[in-house]
Amino acid sequence: MNCVLASETPERLHISMESTTWTVTVDRALRTLVQAGNVGAWDTSSMDPKRKRKFRFAIALSCALLLSGALAYTSFSTASEAKSPSDLIGDAKAGRVYQLTGKVVDGSIKHQGSLTHFQVRDREGEAWVAVKYSGVVPDPFRDGREVIVSVRKEGDYFNGEKDSLITKCPSKFTAEEKA
Repeated sequence: MNCVLASETPERLHISMESTTWTVTVDRALRTLVQAGNVGAWDTSSMDPKRKRKFRFAIALSCALLLSGALAYTSFSTASEAKSPSDLIGDAKAGRVYQLTGKVVDGSIKHQGSLTHFQVRDREGEAWVAVKYSGVVPDPFRDGREVIVSVRKEGDYFNGEKDSLITKCPSKFTAEEKA
């Protein structure tokens, strides 16, 4: 990429890059640089190849850092913390969406048309909340499985957002309990 600066008058500056030329009006500081003859500093065609590689690397690295920073910002700013049933029982506000995580209470799954009613309890505790869910139910969904579902509090129950149910499969790497 070659960038050439040229000036026909102190107020006008022509910038040529590849096949495009822009004419801009310059302010006092840039006009001083143009008059002093420092315009050639931007002409990369006369630049030493080693210096040109370093210049391109610095530009590419700056762009990569900027993009990775933007990605990290958007990832962390949109993330929501998963809440357990005991967290939601007292603190949930009506209409707000929460990520509910816990285990399905044994014997609580009931199908009623396109709706699935079930209860989610804390992993280690006894607190539970009732969930009314509509949408695709994953194949491994059953009693005792860990689930994550987006819910919205409506009255005494939590309404599951459509198609937000995720079932965690038990790990095959944990030690099995022997009776």
